[in-house]
Amino acid sequence: MADLLWSDVVEISAAQAKQRLLELLDDAGFAATSWQEGSIVMTLVEMNAETESRLSKISVLYKNAFQSASATGEALTRTSSGFFKNDREDAIASQHLVTLSCLPTAGPHTINLSDLTLSHPDGHTFRNIEGNSIVYPVVLASGGTQTLLFECEVDGAQSNIGNALTADAVTLTLDTTLAGVSITTHTLYLAGVDEESDDRLDDRNSSKWALLAEGELIDDAVEGLALRASASIIHVKVDSSNPRGAGTFDVYIAGLDATASDDDVVKAQVAIENRFFGRNDTNPACRVKKSPTVDVALSGTVYYTGTASQASVQAAVEAALLEFIRATPSGGYDYSPGPSGIIPKNDLESVIREAVKALTGRSATVQLTIPTGDIGLSLYSRPIFVTPSLIYQPITSNQ
Repeated sequence: MADLLWSDVVEISAAQAKQRLLELLDDAGFAATSWQEGSIVMTLVEMNAETESRLSKISVLYKNAFQSASATGEALTRTSSGFFKNDREDAIASQHLVTLSCLPTAGPHTINLSDLTLSHPDGHTFRNIEGNSIVYPVVLASGGTQTLLFECEVDGAQSNIGNALTADAVTLTLDTTLAGVSITTHTLYLAGVDEESDDRLDDRNSSKWALLAEGELIDDAVEGLALRASASIIHVKVDSSNPRGAGTFDVYIAGLDATASDDDVVKAQVAIENRFFGRNDTNPACRVKKSPTVDVALSGTVYYTGTASQASVQAAVEAALLEFIRATPSGGYDYSPGPSGIIPKNDLESVIREAVKALTGRSATVQLTIPTGDIGLSLYSRPIFVTPSLIYQPITSNQ
């Protein structure tokens, strides 16, 4: 028997296995291709084909399961834990700093931990938690204000209310009855993130080897330390070009759909300093910074055919664009010796076309008026998804 190549270990369908078995039987002198469906001999062929198909799935699982670069899902979770001692990070709910004001003619109100709930028009609810240096119970005085930390009661990126994660981008309502109390401001404190992705977990696995090096500092080791510092740090970019003199470097970090929080900056700074330098407040060799952000704004028209509703096409396009922008590296793509630090306009158009085709089964035409060309990003900036201003135009052509 010929040696089995790595590329030969692939998943096959029952139909493919059945066809191969029939061809083998024909070659052996049986009139297998003329056997009728439902006959005993054809039933035996189909049973063997189904068995072969299922065995191929198991073979592919074993092929990929114990390699960080190829394992996915639970296989990667177990591989990371068993071989690299890296546990997959759980999902995190978003947190907001919310300022409550009380009328001079009302109150005072004593507020305990978890007493208050807020709601957003999309259905998400939030509850006050420990944080922001508040010691419960806290008193909201008549005519006074208190800024409390609230956490969404649903974990994951879906808890990021609204697409623009900026101050007052959305409206929150106080559900708990407190006479004379209203919300005056709220700002995002911590962006929610989904359970750690396979890509991020694999990055942590591969960067672990860099952390074994003694003495010499390399970018991969710094990236690994930053990722380990907080589950909400998703994107890390290292400037090791001695930005503030010999031996200095800067680390730019961001979350899933926003730049990093103040808390994450502190956690990453401490993690890196403790590993390599120890604390030096006067002249730190490393400075962790929030990645500057660039909103990816799109306008134009999407022409599509098929029976899908405009709402479903819009949802598919926005989901695909969000995934693409989340996967874009900080600082954009580098096509040296061609352009670098960009998000190509034609890539954005391609993402939209493919999303529509996956939904409708037919091609679409995309005409973007914004941007007029490739989107330029500074070296360490983080692209941020904002809801595109696209017109979805169904056409009657059968092409």
